[in-house]
Amino acid sequence: MLLRGGPAGGGFSTAPDLLRFTNALVDDKLLSRHSREILTTGKVVFTPGIKYGYGFFCSEINGHKVIGHSGGFLGINSELTFISIPATRL
Repeated sequence: MLLRGGPAGGGFSTAPDLLRFTNALVDDKLLSRHSREILTTGKVVFTPGIKYGYGFFCSEINGHKVIGHSGGFLGINSELTFISIPATRL
């Protein structure tokens, strides 16, 4: 039996959809900048150097904020990770 989506919400997406979602999120088209910062800031320590926020794992590598989430089910695996570039480096 072929499943679309999976456990914990049953999400289904394509790579282009995830790119559009990520671009809308980081360009503040999906949420206000303030809300995006709340969403993508870790709240609880998951492992050393990684915190979990509201649906995203958050860490920092070489001064860049790394945000993402992964999941899987039988025969299905997914991961969305994006790296923010500090405004002071643009």
